[in-house]
Amino acid sequence: MTIWLRSAARSTRVLLTLDATNLDAWMFLGKIMTKRNNPLAVQYFDNALRLDSTDLEAREWKGVFYKQRGDFDKAFAVYRDIIVRQMVKLAEIGADGLHFDKLYPTGVNRNPALPVSPDRAETECLLQVVDEVWRRCRDINPDFALSFESYW
Repeated sequence: MTIWLRSAARSTRVLLTLDATNLDAWMFLGKIMTKRNNPLAVQYFDNALRLDSTDLEAREWKGVFYKQRGDFDKAFAVYRDIIVRQMVKLAEIGADGLHFDKLYPTGVNRNPALPVSPDRAETECLLQVVDEVWRRCRDINPDFALSFESYW
């Protein structure tokens, strides 16, 4: 790590001793620790999420850290959570349904560690995400509907 980055991290830690509610400072330290591949990154992002549980940037960076370290189970769980939260938010604000356009499994949906055959892994992960979105949205609105344009 360059000298200026070390100095900035040190100054940010001092700032947090004075104001532990500074979300930007926790995010800054988390990003630095991600760059250094340091597990403290997760703690810093978790601290940011304690201050604002809806912060998608903190969640995304946490996923980036896990992916960078090769911990795909945790990375995909974080990415999946982001997708589900965004869809559920729509139900919370009154949407009565969602349409998934061009629904195709992508790297975000596919967990290579999933215990199914490789030819099923992408579709299986996609179906799990869709099922979770549907169930959680139906908890909010029992008449909630989903539609798809899909390859299957």
